[in-house]
Amino acid sequence: MIILRTLLLLVAVVALTACAPAPRRCDLAQMHAVTFSSAQAPDIVEARAVGPDCAHAVALLTLRGADGAVHWAWAAPLYPTFGDAFAPRGDAPTREEVSAFLTRWAALTPARTSAAPAWREEVETPLPRALYDDIRARDAPMLCLLSGVARETCLYWESGAAAASEYYRRDAPP
Repeated sequence: MIILRTLLLLVAVVALTACAPAPRRCDLAQMHAVTFSSAQAPDIVEARAVGPDCAHAVALLTLRGADGAVHWAWAAPLYPTFGDAFAPRGDAPTREEVSAFLTRWAALTPARTSAAPAWREEVETPLPRALYDDIRARDAPMLCLLSGVARETCLYWESGAAAASEYYRRDAPP
């Protein structure tokens, strides 16, 4: 009898464990059309969160041309990189908060490189001064995306290479 009870208890525990809900993955995406590489056909900005849950998700922003070609992509851990974009509770964001963040993150506003600051040593750029000044003078299409806590990375469209490249980084506007 004791063996039967133990066996029934073991079967019940296994059955309850099998019925326990699995953690909800944090696989979310938002898309936004933006005029960047061509005035005739909008590009698509795709903002994604991918992970076993929202505390451990990766944030991925992809810029695609109208033909689907990837012009630029960027990825980072979601919560450590953008922690202040969520409710200041000290724990991981909810799926709803991540979805709202992705909507804002994907909504990039087109600008022009002539709006970039004039060259000076304090400008964070991977480019040498002559190229930075040339791109600024060309008044090329530019997009700035949130790339960290109060930081933005600005891209420019390089028509000769048919790709976006990093232009400079700056403090995000409030």
